[in-house]
Amino acid sequence: MAYEKTEWVPLTGLGRQVASGQITSIDQVLESGRPIKEPEIVEMFLPDLE
Repeated sequence: MAYEKTEWVPLTGLGRQVASGQITSIDQVLESGRPIKEPEIVEMFLPDLE
């Protein structure tokens, strides 16, 4: 089963900050202490992670 990528529409505040470029690294995401509720956040910074 192939996974189709679609355009990401962030649903959380953290997701919106990542999408807008306010947060630019996975380190900043983790340092924020906020939960990562959208897998696209991780995919943005670690695209080769399986």
